[in-house]
Formats: sequence, C-alpha cells, structure tokens
Amino acid sequence: MSPPGEVVRSGGAIPVRLARHHGVACRSTFECVGSVIVMKVEVLAVQNSDNGGPGLLAEWLSAAGVDLDIVRVFAGEKLPARVSAHGLLVLGGAPSPRDDDVAPWFPQVRALLAAAVEDQVPTLGICLGHQLMAMACGGDAGPARGEAEVGLEEIQIDRFAAAGDPLFESLPEFVPVVESHQDEVWELPPGAIALASTPSCRYQAYRLGRCAWGVQFHPEVTAPNYLGWGRSGSPLQTAAGKDPVELLAACEAAAPRLIATWSGFAGRFAEIVRQHADRMDRHPKTFDGIAVRPSTVADPESVTEAAAPRLIRA
Repeated sequence: MSPPGEVVRSGGAIPVRLARHHGVACRSTFECVGSVIVMKVEVLAVQNSDNGGPGLLAEWLSAAGVDLDIVRVFAGEKLPARVSAHGLLVLGGAPSPRDDDVAPWFPQVRALLAAAVEDQVPTLGICLGHQLMAMACGGDAGPARGEAEVGLEEIQIDRFAAAGDPLFESLPEFVPVVESHQDEVWELPPGAIALASTPSCRYQAYRLGRCAWGVQFHPEVTAPNYLGWGRSGSPLQTAAGKDPVELLAACEAAAPRLIATWSGFAGRFAEIVRQHADRMDRHPKTFDGIAVRPSTVADPESVTEAAAPRLIRA
C-alpha cells in the first residue's frame, strides 16, 4: 500500500490513498478522462453464496456512478478488517445467521459490519446481511418466529419512523418486495429504528446510526436466482407451501413496480455513498495540476426501464 498522496500507476488507473476517515486509511481510484481525473466511487460487496450475487443492484449502482468490489467469501476470498471503500453491501445467502460452523467466515463479516457502523460508512445489509448486522451490533437473529416468506409480498412502511430517512421517506406506505427467508431479526441493536414490517416479520427494515440499513427482502432479485430460491422441493419453498411457478408469475407481473421502487432506492443509496466519498476525498482538489472531481450521472433514480427485462428474463 502506497503512503498517502503517492501515485501508483496501474493499467491507466491511478490508485491513491488520500486520507484517513474515522482513523481508517481510505483509498480511492482515479481515472484520467481527457484533462480531468475522475474519482471512482466503490462499495465493498460481501457475497455469501454462489447464487446470492448483487443482481440488479450492481447495474443500478453502476449507472449512478458507484462500482462494486465483490468479495466472494463463500469461495474463500478474504475480507479486510475495516472498510476502506466508500460503502459496504452485505448480500444474502442460504446459511442461517447463527451457522458459523457452516459459514466460518461469518465472524469476520459481523466484525466488518460492526466496524463499518462505528466508522459511519454507508452500509446496506440484505436478508442474511440484515440479520448479521443486527447480531454484530448488539441485536439478535435466528429462525423465523412467524411463517417463512417466499415470493411477492408487500411491506408496510412506518411513516412516522421513516420521516426524514433518506432511503425510506419517499416510499408509499405499502410497497412490493420479493422475499425468500426463513430466518429473521429477533431483536434490533440498541438505537436502531424499525422502518418497515409485514404481518409475519416485524423487522423488514431498520436504520442503525446515520447511514446503515438492513432490509429483510431482496431489492436486487432477478429471475434466475429467484427460480433457484423457489425451486420445487427446496426446503424454503416447502416451508412456504407455495407453487414455484405461481411465485415466479407473480414476481414477473410485479416487475414494473419492483423496478420503479427499488431502482430509486438504489439511486438514493448511491447518492449517500457518493456524498461519503466526497467527504473522504474533499481535500485534494487538484492532482499534478489537473482538476479532480467525482464522476457524475444526470439522475441516479432514472435507471428503471432498461433493467425491467432482466428482472423477468435475465
């Protein structure tokens, strides 16, 4: 790792460790675009299972100027002790959040989540990630005490709790989601704010601190991984007692609403990440006499229709 301010040229990109944020060394990557150096904004994404990738979130975040650095912990890839990227995304997966024997990387994921919350790094935990973050920060999670949820559901936003929340305030009271879980958060961490629920699951979403969120549902879902989750004979599908063909048909029919809702959600999270990146890298405004600025997109919430076919057919 180069010392702060030292340039290491690699393949046209210029990685520069610029500053320390909450005591953590922060590294940004810059690319030359004409006479301007453009800062790349990155989120560290933790993938917990082979079929649990970032899905449409990767596309939506990329369109909003945020790249994903995916660490496939299920395949043995190593996690850092703290997040030096501009954000953290912890994805879902098949293991229960208490299955450290099945997923021996879970203690490292929980430690990383706790550090990210402490360092005020924008963080999003999805399904298993939502549960692991609760456990990491003083809450608890385990087998669902209500019914398993699979397929299309509606969550109810707590309008009072969501007032002023940058991700949830603009959502209507009832919004469609795709679910696939038989575990849940039992107890929120101290200070966390519950933002959404269903009749079967009290904590569908929460915010912890200024910029960390957990969601039990899957805003990133695409047809292939949904088919895998709901395949005939799977324990989760059997527990839910639903026909996988009907599950998929309902998900496809709701695709326009799902896309409109969760692409905007991704755009808002991207903006929070970009604001964090700007705070981290605020001081170096020039580099070798060339202006430095973050990359920009015209409207991070406008990425909707292009992704719709992928939800249905990708």
